[in-house]
Amino acid sequence: SDEAPPASDEAPASDEAPPASDEAPASDEAPDGEDANPAATEAEPTPAATPTPRPTLVPAAASERLDLIVDEIYRRFELELAAIGDSPNLSKADFRTALIAQYEEQLLVEQVQTTLVPEEGFAFSEEPTRVRARQVLVAVEVEEGADVDAAFAAARPQAEEILAELRGGADFAEVAAAQSADPGSREQGGDLSSFDAQGQAENGATYPPELVTAAFALPVATLSEPVRTMFGWHILEVTDREIPSHEEQLRTARTTSFDAWLEEQRTQLGVQRFPQPTPTSTPLPTIEQPTLEPVYMPGPPTPFPFDEVPEP
Repeated sequence: SDEAPPASDEAPASDEAPPASDEAPASDEAPDGEDANPAATEAEPTPAATPTPRPTLVPAAASERLDLIVDEIYRRFELELAAIGDSPNLSKADFRTALIAQYEEQLLVEQVQTTLVPEEGFAFSEEPTRVRARQVLVAVEVEEGADVDAAFAAARPQAEEILAELRGGADFAEVAAAQSADPGSREQGGDLSSFDAQGQAENGATYPPELVTAAFALPVATLSEPVRTMFGWHILEVTDREIPSHEEQLRTARTTSFDAWLEEQRTQLGVQRFPQPTPTSTPLPTIEQPTLEPVYMPGPPTPFPFDEVPEP
């Protein structure tokens, strides 16, 4: 048919944008007094772990300095061997390698010791390890079958008189030289030399435990009450107390702990040590001339031969 379709009552779609709404768009802001993103504030960022620094390669200057040190130590080593008509059985390169290995081992030992006994929290002691004292001895001789306590009681007044004389200002050395019954210390003004807590003295003597206990309990320049031992009555005066420094105490504790730890490791691993050659070992040759201690053996680091190394 040639007739056109009837017109529609609906308006065609318009290209114009819809009218703006009176309502404001949704906001990301939270009402007053409330956190907009509570999760953001509750979860604090975790700091990343600090990476362990990698070892720094030895610079060329340090390597040259090490070579100079090794050269000097090796030269002295050759001279010492030449003095006894011998020569080194290590090349300088092997000597250098062994010396470096020695220092590496020492550093490893120090690291283990520091881990076993850290300085922080270590309890330092103010107790002496050795004391030096002098004495005046009143000897007590007990006849066979006599009452021992009665013999000591009879001799005590003499010890009390000597003590009163010393407290009155008399010179200790003069009193000891005149009245002490011990001929060894009397000639030294009563000096007993230095001794440890076991009574072992540097002069080779061994003192009775009663004397040692009394001496270690005395402050310096203080007179003791009469001390009874098997020899008689001793009047003591401590002249010096040797207290190790904090560094020495820490070093001793670390060495002791390391030795115990090392022995424990040997036990757990079943390590056996043979002080004598095993039946399958080849006996070592006997050397008549003196043998120098090898500098490359494990132990304390070999000291530098000089304070300053010349520039290469």
